[in-house]
Amino acid sequence: MNLLLRALLAALPICPVVLAQDGAGTGVCTATSLNDAARDANPAFRRALAMHERAVRERVESGIAGARGGGVLTIPVVVHVVHDGGAENLSDATVIDGIAQMNEAFANSGNFHSPDGYDTRIQFCLAQRDPQGLATTGIEHIQSTLTDLTAEMQDTQLKALSHWDPLSYVNLYVVREITSLVVGAAAAGYAYLPGMQRLPEDGIVGVRLSRPFDRQRESDRA
Repeated sequence: MNLLLRALLAALPICPVVLAQDGAGTGVCTATSLNDAARDANPAFRRALAMHERAVRERVESGIAGARGGGVLTIPVVVHVVHDGGAENLSDATVIDGIAQMNEAFANSGNFHSPDGYDTRIQFCLAQRDPQGLATTGIEHIQSTLTDLTAEMQDTQLKALSHWDPLSYVNLYVVREITSLVVGAAAAGYAYLPGMQRLPEDGIVGVRLSRPFDRQRESDRA
């Protein structure tokens, strides 16, 4: 998966539209806190991130970044619905609708159209084959108390529940609640920046698949 795309994916559900929704008005994003801590603790992450930033900058400056021949890039996603037997165990239909909303947002179409928006020519589909080559819906339902997640302490435990090859899939984890030791409760989601690929931390975590693109919530915030 190319470097620009990884940077884009890392930004998907990191912060809600209003930062006060993430950390009770602290003005700090959960992902910012996690990435800052990773930079401080992991020299390899710092080096990898610097390398990716240089590569992205060079691609942008050379004009290579947008050269895909006008086609649409479709990325397979596996959604890990982590639940403890409650309403957080989203139905497959809800997950499918969430993917459809995400595609609308990336295409700047439908309810997400904006005159200032842009069609990224990036779309997402639920994986049809698992890492062993077997047919799959691209949706896993995993029962675990980690659905109530403390990001700094339990992130790698969550992703260890199921982690498909990140070079072939986007791993998206949906949980009931995310709490940050730094930011507080009610985080909408987070992801690490490029540099964590192939590592246990690779993956996107959100409270609900549709929450970053929830039409009613966005309307309420406007």
